[in-house]
Amino acid sequence: MCGITGAFWLDDAFALSRSTLEQMTDSISHRGPDERGLYFEPSIANRSGEKMGIGLGHRRLSIIDVACGHQPMKSIDGNTVIVFNGEIYNHNVLRRDLEKEGLAFRTKSDTEVILALYQKFGIDCFDHLIGMFAVAIWDKKEQRLVLARDRAGQKPLYYQHKEGRLAFGSELKTLLQIPTISKEILPEAVDSFLTYGYVPHPLSIYREVKKLCPGERVVFSKNQFAKDKYWDIHKSKNSNLSGDTAADSPAQRLPTSEDEYIEQLQKLLTDAVTIRMESEVPLGAFLSGGLDSSIVVALMQQQSSSPVQTFSIGFPVKEYDETHYAKMVASHLGTDHHELEVKPDILAIMEKLLWHYDEPMGDSSAIPMWYLSEFTRRYVTVALSGDGSDELFGGYSRYAGILLLERLRFLGPVKNFLGLKLWQKLPGGFRQKSRVRKFKRFSEIAGKSPLQQLQHIMSLFTEERRKNLYQADFRKKIEKSRARTAMFLEEPFAKLAEKDRLTQLSLTDFLTYLPGDLLCKVDIATMAHSLECRSPMLDHRVVELAAKMPEKYKYQNGKGKQILWKAFGHLLPKEIGSRKKMGFAVPLDYWFRNELRGELYETLFNPQARCLEYFCPKAMKKLFSEHMENRVDHCQRLWSLMLFEKWLQKWS
Repeated sequence: MCGITGAFWLDDAFALSRSTLEQMTDSISHRGPDERGLYFEPSIANRSGEKMGIGLGHRRLSIIDVACGHQPMKSIDGNTVIVFNGEIYNHNVLRRDLEKEGLAFRTKSDTEVILALYQKFGIDCFDHLIGMFAVAIWDKKEQRLVLARDRAGQKPLYYQHKEGRLAFGSELKTLLQIPTISKEILPEAVDSFLTYGYVPHPLSIYREVKKLCPGERVVFSKNQFAKDKYWDIHKSKNSNLSGDTAADSPAQRLPTSEDEYIEQLQKLLTDAVTIRMESEVPLGAFLSGGLDSSIVVALMQQQSSSPVQTFSIGFPVKEYDETHYAKMVASHLGTDHHELEVKPDILAIMEKLLWHYDEPMGDSSAIPMWYLSEFTRRYVTVALSGDGSDELFGGYSRYAGILLLERLRFLGPVKNFLGLKLWQKLPGGFRQKSRVRKFKRFSEIAGKSPLQQLQHIMSLFTEERRKNLYQADFRKKIEKSRARTAMFLEEPFAKLAEKDRLTQLSLTDFLTYLPGDLLCKVDIATMAHSLECRSPMLDHRVVELAAKMPEKYKYQNGKGKQILWKAFGHLLPKEIGSRKKMGFAVPLDYWFRNELRGELYETLFNPQARCLEYFCPKAMKKLFSEHMENRVDHCQRLWSLMLFEKWLQKWS
């Protein structure tokens, strides 16, 4: 697990100096505190005799082959150089297959396996990998730079392609070290941030920089800049569902019954956990006490001869604390459990959050994720998580609401009654998760189509709220891009039209919300503390099985993830199967009415606030007063506005 950066330029006019490459590399030293490596060739003659250059930077967090897996790494013949962030979990199987063909290896690292695969398969090498990765490969013979990102988007990769240069980095801040790069903010990205609470791929907050999308690769040379998908869940084949981690395992017959799906899921997820337990450094797991993390820990404990180290954090506010469930699972499984009660000092960690989240991130669960990562890193260097389960097996409550409304589609009077605006005038009550608030949210979407319902639920600020929030000049700037903002959800939803409704909804989240918000949040928080996070649920073999699994096996009796419980519930306390999903949240609504009230007001309503270029003070004050008077819960919106203002002060 590491951080990567670098650039390839086609002539001296776009060259980077060695000192700039060093600054780019050192800006992400937290991702790899163990070692720094550089590869720098500033003057290479191309086939026409013109000069080009390449620079690659790497920061290493040593996990596998600690002694020999140094990067940048050259191939044996010297024609290929790689920098790589992530882990390839089937590297041992791949190495054995390649050795049978006569290939020699100098190390035991997964990095060298990617190099060998590239030399054999070229840019198709990524099809053979099981893992998470962001990769840059310099092909000296072909004089091209190849970039790729893993299928689910666990590892980030930013890039700038401008004129005769392609620059890249694991974090946005690496590219900001380039003296000529522009910090011009992209209005469409601001609108998207206010819509979703994060800046969705392929955009970044800056006009000149983009994100490589999950499952994408780029090839850049003198004659081309080509970007395409090497993996697409819409078109993924039913390959390697046997659980075999070999590169070219034969395709298996798709299950036809619930029992067959359960058997296949047990085999695949057990293998996914097992291969993610390889490590030469201490390893553990996040344990919230929810079904997802509990299954992962149970499967880990099956494979371990000693108690697995597990980690959870709790809060003094009972509504947001689930540590008693974590203790229950830990006791049942016999893990070595570590727990910390957190009394967050948001102002104390704000600067750290702003430095590491160098792009606006409105998800307030970044706060507990930060504390959990910091706590876990005291004991281990690698932690497994249950991320991805909700998106694959229908775990979010929003799916239940949308499916219920779809079942009521023939009952027009009922839907019309539910959709009456008078319900929005009901007082919300103090509790963020009160039944009244849930009913109000349910009634808001009653008259909409399933896509509109998902868009409404996933919108931090709806289109109407954004229209009222924006200054007139800024509103004009984003008028032409509003359709593109909506397309972020519309395109995957449309491409999944042949799926049943639950799978269509959940896979849309898998392609958008998961990489854009959750995986970004986890990657930044864990790597800020030099902690590697591995997610067995996101093994692409599990993903492909879930994508083809009928709704009736995932969703039963008004609840999602039922097949997970049937497959693995026998390993866990029965209470875990019946508990309500809590989510990884903090009591922002309470904090903003109390200890953070002054900071919020001073940030948003200071006459010198940078956000006034974008937002109307009158609209923000309405949000503020409605929240303080407990009329509407705006805590997530206010948090996003406050974070955006502080981000502007630091990064623009």
